[in-house]
Amino acid sequence: MLNVKIEGKTYEIKNSVEEFSIGEFETICSILNEEKKTKINKWFEIFVYLGIPEDVVDNFDSFAFIQLINEFNINEFTPNDFTKEIIINGYTYVSYDEEFKLTVKEMGMIESVVTNKNNDKYLADILAVIFKRTDLTKSEHFDKAHIKFKADLFRKKITADVAMPFLGFLSKRLINNAEDIKTELNG
Repeated sequence: MLNVKIEGKTYEIKNSVEEFSIGEFETICSILNEEKKTKINKWFEIFVYLGIPEDVVDNFDSFAFIQLINEFNINEFTPNDFTKEIIINGYTYVSYDEEFKLTVKEMGMIESVVTNKNNDKYLADILAVIFKRTDLTKSEHFDKAHIKFKADLFRKKITADVAMPFLGFLSKRLINNAEDIKTELNG
């Protein structure tokens, strides 16, 4: 948590991927990715979203505001290994058995999630494909309604640090796979 003192009052706001739910992290990333807003306006919106009253941020000294932005460490995290198992509401969800890998079906579903979303809030949807509830069959796991249910659940119940290693892995793999396919096709 980051303690922000403004005009004699202290506001405690979340400050790292370990503290943010996936849903909160998606919202912050969505704000940061808005192309039509200035950087200052994006950060204004983020700090209001995190709980500092709008009128307080409006009247905050601009140089102190820039320093606050620099103190905010959402990008600073140490990636852990892939989380193998999570338990939510008594159900166990696993991402792999012995070694993390993605099947062609899973990769296709993830690619569809990323390219077909109307916004950039898809991190929970990706995890909903990766994590499988242990008491369900394969067809139940891949059911669209179940994937949507898990994505909504993960947005509320999982912190963003669980997702970061998967996101890094997918980013690298998607870029490398696209380059390999392009090279192969061009001979």
